[in-house]
Amino acid sequence: MRIRRLPLTLCLGFLGLPAVHAAEAWDSAPFTAPASELMQAASAVTRERPTSVVVLLDERRFVFDEQHRLTRTSRLVYRVDSPDGVERWAASSSRWQPWHQARPSIQARVITPDGHEHHLDENLLHDAGTRSDSSQVYDDDHVLEGPLPAIAIGAVVEEQITVRDEKPFFAAGSTLREYVGRPVPVLRTRFVIDAP
Repeated sequence: MRIRRLPLTLCLGFLGLPAVHAAEAWDSAPFTAPASELMQAASAVTRERPTSVVVLLDERRFVFDEQHRLTRTSRLVYRVDSPDGVERWAASSSRWQPWHQARPSIQARVITPDGHEHHLDENLLHDAGTRSDSSQVYDDDHVLEGPLPAIAIGAVVEEQITVRDEKPFFAAGSTLREYVGRPVPVLRTRFVIDAP
């Protein structure tokens, strides 16, 4: 399987996303920006109309190896701006399939408006099978999820979820569909694809 970077670059260009940005606190390596700097940079972002949250960074990395196994890392940095945001964005979760994937890694920190940093307690993560609402049939998908600590209006959340294939879904490779965009304002979206 050969993946080229050019089509993705062209696709993002047609969507009107700028290719080069000035560095912000959320552009540093995951969980390395000091809490005070991240909070200050997030507080400087203003919106004309209020929304539940403002996503500062939506980053997705897809790393394929020689055996066609995928490691997918999603990093999200957002500011909670309303009671609805507190309610709807107060948990982290990841879907995975145990028959070919390792248990996901979920890391998160919540920086409250007073500057204190609160980390996700991995002991509170719960793993369960899934089923559709209209069916009594369970499939082999699992969801690992847990509550984020200290969510409040004005809080900044940084989360990173990694799902790693232990064996490829298909020996010859996989076809993936990835949606760009979210139903809330997003300042920066970044996709990175790394393949042999």
